[in-house]
Amino acid sequence: MVNRHPCEMSLGSRAEENRPARPRVLLVDSHHDCADSLALVLSLWGYDIRVAYSGTEALEIARAYRPCLVVTEILLPGIDGHELANCLRAEPEPAVLIALTSLGREVDRLRSRMAGFDHHVVKPVDLDALRKLLALAGYFRRARLTLSKPACF
Repeated sequence: MVNRHPCEMSLGSRAEENRPARPRVLLVDSHHDCADSLALVLSLWGYDIRVAYSGTEALEIARAYRPCLVVTEILLPGIDGHELANCLRAEPEPAVLIALTSLGREVDRLRSRMAGFDHHVVKPVDLDALRKLLALAGYFRRARLTLSKPACF
């Protein structure tokens, strides 16, 4: 029996079933260097990464890519992170949403929660803490999806 990460898709051939899928993460930051650097780190950790540099671009990518985790800055051009969270939360199987931002006051954390974020992480990020959060976030998503479906008896 193969242990699967909770975010992976179950579609594929038998050969693909024996190979663990890489959890899908959408990373959103208007600072290209920051986004690209963190994307490289997440890729090395085993995640399948897509990067967006604006909220509008992120929404388009998310609808096609269907990530299980979205890590986004709040201060974005166009659709900001709060609006993006509201839109993504309306999806049928919403991703776990993580705000990764320089906004660290208590009121900022509250606004993130009200917008639909599951977690609020303040920059500069502790990479070890982020790695643990991403691993746990996949399990939170699986539990949320399981609990939202009617039980079969």
